[in-house]
Amino acid sequence: MNKRLLQVLEAKCKDMGLSKDSIQQITTLASNGLGEDATDEAIEQRANEYLPVFKAMQAEATRWAQGKKPVVPPTTPPIEKPIEANVDAIVEAVTAQLKTQLDEHKTTITELTQRLAKSERGNLIAAETKKLGLTEADMEFITIPEDADVADYLGRYKQSLVDRGLKPADKNVTAEQKKQAETELAKVLLAECEVK
Repeated sequence: MNKRLLQVLEAKCKDMGLSKDSIQQITTLASNGLGEDATDEAIEQRANEYLPVFKAMQAEATRWAQGKKPVVPPTTPPIEKPIEANVDAIVEAVTAQLKTQLDEHKTTITELTQRLAKSERGNLIAAETKKLGLTEADMEFITIPEDADVADYLGRYKQSLVDRGLKPADKNVTAEQKKQAETELAKVLLAECEVK
């Protein structure tokens, strides 16, 4: 084995983590045909020829070492405070969240109830208008107060139109039905005019 070749290879491989024994064994093979009187250039050239072998050894050793990583037991999660210690805070947070959701639902229910009432009132007005034979033109500028009885209000409105000659009397109504309607209308008007 060429001692100068060994020195050069040891210097080149010092950071590779290879043992001296493995470097010496490969240097013995690399020394074949290289005499003790070889020039520095010949030794450097031979060292460079065998340097890839050392790098391959290092890569293989690293791969093997990484494949055999020691098994690290899983770390146990930190022990949290028992939930009983936070009960008051949890109850308070849940209560606040439920109150917020309840308020939102109340608002939604109120809006939907108002829409339904408005829709039902609109349907009632349309049905009563049709029943009394009032046209869209008759109802164009008429607004029925929110607190008024729709059937009564529209009945009085139609009677007003008939009385002023703006609407013909309903020919399908019998004299008895007409008298009863007038009596009821008189009672309503009298009740409205009474001093309370």
